[in-house]
Amino acid sequence: MGGLGGMAPAPAMDGTGALAGGTGSGLGMPGLQGTGLDAQGDKGGFVKLSTDPETLHQAFHYADIAAYLLQRPEPRSPEECREQCSRNESCAAWEVCAPLGDGCDGCYLISRAPRRWDQREGWHAEILPGREELGWQNNDTGGLANLTVESCREFLLNANGADQSVPFHEPAVMQKYAACGSMVWDAEAPRGLNVVGQHWPTFLITNFWDPPILLPQEVEQEMLSSSPRQQRPPTPMAAAALEAMQRPGVTEQLHGTIGSDSWEGHRRSRDRAPHAFVLPFYDTNIGHWMKQHGSMNPLQSYEMQSILQPGDTVIDVGANLGCYTLPFAERVGAAGKVIAVEPFRWLRQIVASNVAINGLSNVWLPPVGLGAARASFEARPPQFRFFSSPGGVKLHQQQDMKPEEVMQMYDWDVAPERVTVLTMDELLGVVPSAGVELLGLPPIDGVRLIKIDVEGMEKEVIAGARSVVQMFKPIIWSENVAYFSSKGQDVSFLQLMDELEYNCAGAQNAPNDIICTDRHGRGHQIS
Repeated sequence: MGGLGGMAPAPAMDGTGALAGGTGSGLGMPGLQGTGLDAQGDKGGFVKLSTDPETLHQAFHYADIAAYLLQRPEPRSPEECREQCSRNESCAAWEVCAPLGDGCDGCYLISRAPRRWDQREGWHAEILPGREELGWQNNDTGGLANLTVESCREFLLNANGADQSVPFHEPAVMQKYAACGSMVWDAEAPRGLNVVGQHWPTFLITNFWDPPILLPQEVEQEMLSSSPRQQRPPTPMAAAALEAMQRPGVTEQLHGTIGSDSWEGHRRSRDRAPHAFVLPFYDTNIGHWMKQHGSMNPLQSYEMQSILQPGDTVIDVGANLGCYTLPFAERVGAAGKVIAVEPFRWLRQIVASNVAINGLSNVWLPPVGLGAARASFEARPPQFRFFSSPGGVKLHQQQDMKPEEVMQMYDWDVAPERVTVLTMDELLGVVPSAGVELLGLPPIDGVRLIKIDVEGMEKEVIAGARSVVQMFKPIIWSENVAYFSSKGQDVSFLQLMDELEYNCAGAQNAPNDIICTDRHGRGHQIS
């Protein structure tokens, strides 16, 4: 008789798998199924004396109450349970199972009066007089109005659609499940931190609300007033995707069959959203910034997001932990695309974790690096098991630093990993290349933004992206430490951009970054 994760007792099953139990009328309320007491005063064959309370040997079908439990059940006598229900204006009915244990937890308070009865020896159940219609308003979903964040957390934690001994695929239960998910998502609880991990430790950050990851509307308006952003029509492929998303889809129709709200509809109705992050425990740089601010540089993130529109495609070269991948994906929407490139397997798995934990459907993570030509070689993976800065790891020239820094930056206790490098032209299919289709990337008919942070390899990335740049004329936002650290003497990257007929300027909110656009005003521009 195990209940929903121990929350309530499940109905007994007969030999055919159908619900067992009689149909006694209980209090004989109108509309209730049942035949009432027999002539001898027995209820369902159980002996009931004249001095016994009317509630004895009565029970409800668990499928009728599972979605309407007001709180976690607890051991109470029938008298105490009835009194507790009477004091709660949201309580329509109560039930006390017996004996305790094996899924029976005592007193159950129910927000919607059941319409049928069961008989169980030694159990007590009652619909409080005058509350027969409680919870039946609003198309039979009135019980949802009584949900609380805590009761929803408990319900979701114990819900199990795979357990055939308890009801789950009842419309009322699934309605509650969907409503509870939205309610818990909305609840602005304090930021949480857990340390997990087996081969190396990780942080799990939850309930991250501030600062917002997605560009706040008021910040965007301020940016627009000082530097207007050019609004361009979406590419044909993006326009088709946007149009398709505006029509009712199969998922929305499926929700309609059980009366629940779709997640997309709920999300669109909210200006703010919680986020969660998986971060390397020993990362003392980007990981720590994300833990506190949700990004390596929130202002830089907002500035790059302001360039983007729904349906855009972004290439995030050097995704690292995904601190810019995530807001890019939210900004361009489900009809947009983010191709996040991170060559190191462990870092790529972190990005994938952050994409998945935030429920993003429009990110692709090809297991390659980008360069000037196709290549394959071995490289040391980043150090995740001691204090380090994985954001500074390089594919090439890994030992071009002090020996103690090399030992700390890379993990020397594991074997080197095999890294494959492609050109961006190959990766996006602009230049045909054998085997690239196996990566499973979506078709691309435009690129609005290329963000590059590859520890000094930005020239190689652009050299391998000449056709992409010439075809799509994207905005290019790249780190270029060599130029700034040399006080403007190293102009090799700028010369390459000049060859592509691009002009560049320093980024306002990122001191080592430059922003480049086509000098003739073709393609994507900022202002």
